[in-house]
Amino acid sequence: MSGDSIYGVYYAYSQDSTGNIPFKFLYSSDAGQTWSNEQTVAYAMPAYCNGLIISKCFGALYIVWNAVPIPESTTYETQVVISYDGGLTWSPKTFLSQNGGRPAQLACASCSEINGFFAVGWMDYNYPGRFYIRITRNLGYTWRPEIQNVTSHYISDPNLFMIADTLWATWTDWSYADHWEIGYSKSTDQGQSWSETERISNTPGNSMTPWLSYDHGKVHLVWQEDANPGGRDIYYRRWDPGDGIDEVPNSTSTGLLKSYPNPFNSTTIITYSNIEGGEIQIYDISGRLIKTLSVKDKREGSVIWNATDGLGQPTASGIYIVRSKTSKGVATAKLVHLK
Repeated sequence: MSGDSIYGVYYAYSQDSTGNIPFKFLYSSDAGQTWSNEQTVAYAMPAYCNGLIISKCFGALYIVWNAVPIPESTTYETQVVISYDGGLTWSPKTFLSQNGGRPAQLACASCSEINGFFAVGWMDYNYPGRFYIRITRNLGYTWRPEIQNVTSHYISDPNLFMIADTLWATWTDWSYADHWEIGYSKSTDQGQSWSETERISNTPGNSMTPWLSYDHGKVHLVWQEDANPGGRDIYYRRWDPGDGIDEVPNSTSTGLLKSYPNPFNSTTIITYSNIEGGEIQIYDISGRLIKTLSVKDKREGSVIWNATDGLGQPTASGIYIVRSKTSKGVATAKLVHLK
């Protein structure tokens, strides 16, 4: 759903005149009161489909799924079609997984609302399989090469969330000797490198089907657990990533400046409260003013810095100081820009 518009897609299960299974799309522009006619956006062979997702990101609509496509393959692949006009027309399907003879299953996806990057993940099936991800930075016109998130763990149920350059990934991990647990790792450079796998759950029963979300600087995770004989419970954990910028010692501020991610690669979100003057300044380590960000005289909110100076030129890697006026002086904090 986006505003009053609702977009839907389903796998029909019934063959049409082509002898194959259509994926049907429809939408409502008035919060569900009326609906468009259905249209077929792609086909799959008569077989099970999974990982069917529809998502809107910076005006583009993405439909992602796993199924056996026609006529290009005999195994499940991760595929995507995209619309740039609200679903009136759709691109030809793009294969995100590589046809290597092993099925690609259980697609997941996330849109970075900061820069419009869109990430799709899936399990490359090897019972269990591996976690693969591909990212587009230009609304699906091109896709970056496959990223393998974890190399020494077998996984299922992949899930991910992306904001700016940061990716959080979680999955059901089959590599522990006792039973299934929830695995987790994080990348701050668009998936080029990843933190060591963490074991998130540690309970007597099997853990499975994790789901991630990010909101107001915190990462949320839920999953299901075979906690009791004959039944399952829902578990929840939350992180404050702890990557907010440190306040500079001896600041006389009663205001607060934080940023995430920090360190960052190309974009960071600066959140502020109890500031005055309508602007935030960014200085390099020598004290030279690099850029002024307007916050329209709001006392609280957030603003994006894309690592450029006042002329729009990219800044170098290094330490920067973010500064703003408060009622009792200034608030200052540190940013670390890494390319």
